[in-house]
Amino acid sequence: MPIARYGTKNIIANPNCSTIQMVVALKPIHDVARIKAGCRLHLPGGFRDREKGRQGTRRPGARDLRQQGGHKTGLPHQIAFNCLPHIDVFFENGYTKEEMKMVNETKKIMEDDSIRVTATTVRVPVFYGHSESVNIENGEKITADQVREILSKAPG
Repeated sequence: MPIARYGTKNIIANPNCSTIQMVVALKPIHDVARIKAGCRLHLPGGFRDREKGRQGTRRPGARDLRQQGGHKTGLPHQIAFNCLPHIDVFFENGYTKEEMKMVNETKKIMEDDSIRVTATTVRVPVFYGHSESVNIENGEKITADQVREILSKAPG
């Protein structure tokens, strides 16, 4: 990770939290059997909001969901027992800012602008973590067993 030093403080640049967990898994596969298309990302469970929450200062937490049913999280709709397919603002292309971060950062980190990425991000009322469902299409044939072997030897 790049570190820039300003005075006595260090700044560590880190990709989007959902992008980094995905590319850690995709990069070793891409190195063996290039990912050419599809790389469809659907984040069905666990994408929590970092900007909103109690008093609009943090993400909805366990207490928000238990005590208020998710009604006072600063989101446009109740989050408890709902999935909201709207993370950040929408761009003219129909994607949200969060989805475009995943598209652009994936290409940048993988150092391959030819990968076709489409992302759908959804707020889901879980207490901890992010989850992703990722479908990829490779340029060369690769079996599920080969992918498991690659990932078992990959760092991270």
